[in-house]
Amino acid sequence: MDRTMNNDVQHVTSSEATHRVGEQMETLAGKVREKAPAEGTLGTAASSVADKLEGAGAYLQEKGFDNMVEDLTALVRRYPIQSLLIGMGFGYLLGRNTDR
Repeated sequence: MDRTMNNDVQHVTSSEATHRVGEQMETLAGKVREKAPAEGTLGTAASSVADKLEGAGAYLQEKGFDNMVEDLTALVRRYPIQSLLIGMGFGYLLGRNTDR
C-alpha cells in the first residue's frame, strides 16, 4: 500500500464506515429483489430479507456509530438479564471456537 492509501484508510471515521456499510446493505437489498422470484414462498422470503436489509442499511446511514452505541446501551439497560445471557452465550461460543 502506498502512503496516500494509508492516509485515506486512517481518515475514515467509524461514522463514515457505518454509513458506507449501510449503503452497501441497501444495494444488496436491491439485488436480492432483482434476482428473487416475484411470487411463492421463495419470493416472500427474499422480499422479507430485502426489507430487513433496507431497514438496517437505512438505520446505519442515519444513526452512525455513536448513536448505535447509545441505542445498544439503552437496550442493555432495558433488558439487563437477557443481555447478560446473550453475552454469556457469545462468550461460550467464542471460547469454544478458540480452543480448537
